[in-house]
Amino acid sequence: MQKKTLVILLTILLLICSIAGAVDYKDRPVNIGMIVDGPWEINDQFLNQFKKEILDLTAGEFDIRFPVDKTIVGDWSVESIDEGLDRLLADKEVDIIITGGVLASHLASGKGDLPKPVIAPFIIDEIAQDIPAQKGHSAIKNLSYIAPPDHLVGELQAFHEIYPFEKLLIIVNEPFYDLVKNNKSARVRKWFESINAGFNFIPSGKTVEDVLASIPEGTDAVYFGFLPQFDDTEFRRLMDGFISRKLPTFSLMGEMDIRRGAMAALTSNKYYNRISRRTALNIQSILLGEKPENIPVNISRFERLIINMSTARSINKYPSWSILTEAQLIDVSREDIERVVTIESAVDEAIRSNRDLLASSKDVEAAGQNRIKARANLLPQLEVSALGTLIDEDRAEASLGSATEESIAGTASASMLIFSEPAWANYSIQGNLQKSREYEHQKYVLDITLETVTTYLDLLKAKTYERIQGDNLKRTRSNYELAKIRQSIGASGPGEVYRWENQIATSRNSVIEANAYRNLAEIALNRILNRPSEEQFTISDISLNNPELFIADRRFVQYLENPWSFKVFREFMVEESQNNSMELAAINAALEARKRALYSSRNSMWMPTLALKADYTEQLHEGGAGTNGASALPFDLPKADDTNWSLAINASLPIFSGGAKISNMIQKSDELKMLEYQRESVVEKVEQRIRSALHLMGASYAAIHQTRMASEAADKTLDLVLDAYSRGEASILDLIDAQNASLVSSLLAANAVYDFLDDYMNVQRAVGKFDLTMQDKDKEDFLNRLDQRYDELSNDN
Repeated sequence: MQKKTLVILLTILLLICSIAGAVDYKDRPVNIGMIVDGPWEINDQFLNQFKKEILDLTAGEFDIRFPVDKTIVGDWSVESIDEGLDRLLADKEVDIIITGGVLASHLASGKGDLPKPVIAPFIIDEIAQDIPAQKGHSAIKNLSYIAPPDHLVGELQAFHEIYPFEKLLIIVNEPFYDLVKNNKSARVRKWFESINAGFNFIPSGKTVEDVLASIPEGTDAVYFGFLPQFDDTEFRRLMDGFISRKLPTFSLMGEMDIRRGAMAALTSNKYYNRISRRTALNIQSILLGEKPENIPVNISRFERLIINMSTARSINKYPSWSILTEAQLIDVSREDIERVVTIESAVDEAIRSNRDLLASSKDVEAAGQNRIKARANLLPQLEVSALGTLIDEDRAEASLGSATEESIAGTASASMLIFSEPAWANYSIQGNLQKSREYEHQKYVLDITLETVTTYLDLLKAKTYERIQGDNLKRTRSNYELAKIRQSIGASGPGEVYRWENQIATSRNSVIEANAYRNLAEIALNRILNRPSEEQFTISDISLNNPELFIADRRFVQYLENPWSFKVFREFMVEESQNNSMELAAINAALEARKRALYSSRNSMWMPTLALKADYTEQLHEGGAGTNGASALPFDLPKADDTNWSLAINASLPIFSGGAKISNMIQKSDELKMLEYQRESVVEKVEQRIRSALHLMGASYAAIHQTRMASEAADKTLDLVLDAYSRGEASILDLIDAQNASLVSSLLAANAVYDFLDDYMNVQRAVGKFDLTMQDKDKEDFLNRLDQRYDELSNDN
């Protein structure tokens, strides 16, 4: 009984002490002191970001103040920073201290238990800096620090993955070097041993020349921390010095250094915004009664490699495919591409430049000469010729004047068909056949247009697939960092980290495949447009609001939104297809040719062929033996003059050809019947194609809304599971399943519009007309006919 009473009394005593020791910040102003390592051109930007986050978060709850005289700027020396920190710790008017620098944060962690709350947001690596910690919390009273888990080794691993160095130079500013040079950093050294590499750890010195002169022989890469002694110009000179030595560089500070010439980093500028936000949350927790040492210290950076491609090109060190899958690339040449391809310009360029279309066009032009040649048979034919002969003298003498030793004669001949049924039939047939070829060419134009549009949409799908896979990789990387934080606080084992590493590798592979699909689609589009296969270009997205498309017009869309109007729409489109179908037009022209051939075959049974021919010959020269004619004869013979002419007319009608005429007529009749059957088949196929395409289009149109709903639901589920996972209430398998479901839903939702547009373009191909190539007047006529047809069918019912 006495023991129980003693326990109760001790409990009450502890509670009283706790209440007495607790600080109530709600009834008075809260003064926050800040100390930064030294003068820096963006100090004000950093400090103002911290102040804004804190004031925004605590507005209306606490009266937070930042007295100007409570903000101390050191001179980059350990002594000045340590003295300023002690001054703030001793200042009774300061309630909470924020160490706004790497040196100040490190010094605060080495002072042991502190008399008042201190937030140290710039701890680089708690292990490498020997910061006292326990299970993801600070082991120092009143100290709350912020640090990414396994930061330094993580950055070194990332750098080694980009460039597998063998001897790394690590450079930090001199004061920080003096503070940490004696730390054992066993984990870092063990990591270097695991990759069979070495490193040198040196201070930066005062000038660019100091740094460059201190590079040890054999160094093949440089990792550097915060180098505040160099202004922007000097820093760029330092980077140029590394570049001239072909040394890959990796910056601890991150993106701000990448944009000034460093090659790679993991820390984006957004990370510093997250640091300021996390600091504000820690201060709010402290003001609400949380002990600083109980606040979790680890923070996820949402790591993403940032690579300056200009620097990489300058030193001839290029990242691998796996690196490029998730890296943010700075100064990439693709950003300078001037060629922009829209879906309209792609169709126009394909029609003008596609090699297959050009070949088809020339084939039609060449075949067009057949009709000209057929017409030539119906026109007069004129021929002139000259004949010169030389014979032996005795033969000329013996010819009695009928042949001279030398002679030259000129002849002109003219002929013309007065009437020939086969010739006239051939002329008509060739005309119809040419029309058929022209319609076939127009069909080919439609096919190339469809191929261009679908290839363009395939490229948009591939780009969307690549983007979503990239986003999924970022999400996987974020979950990996979350798993490392869970491991650091003992909430999970290394197995989860390894599993996420496996997921990262799988996601990277998916991004690489997506990139390949995009490249293939670009090559395919370039081929259609008769461009060099890998000529770079950018494309414009296409949506349901594109004014060039009927789908952007409410008058058109309304016919897709219920079964009755959609049925009317199908009937109308079938009628349109019968009028516009190039397949039907081509076979109709071929039918006319067959009909004319059959008509000619029948007429040739009784119609004769009449032809007229005239010849005119002029003897231009005679000489040598035989010139005097038959002068040796005792009597004179009549002598013809030098001009000869003749005129003849011919009529022919084959009476019997062994049955060939009848056979030819039967053959032409059967060929005509065959084409008639083929035409009926084409009519059926065109109707089937248009109706099938329309049903697919209707389904894909409805899928747009459904896939979006599914994607939103999957994302919400993922958020819930991710939150539960971070609190230890869901397993890694639950999170992976939710993430995969979100990925699949995102892909389906993102591509639903493109799938619909793909089906929509197939409908237009089936109809025989693309709205992308139609004039505004033609579009308006189309919509008016559609409205009229709807009214007619509505009245009939």
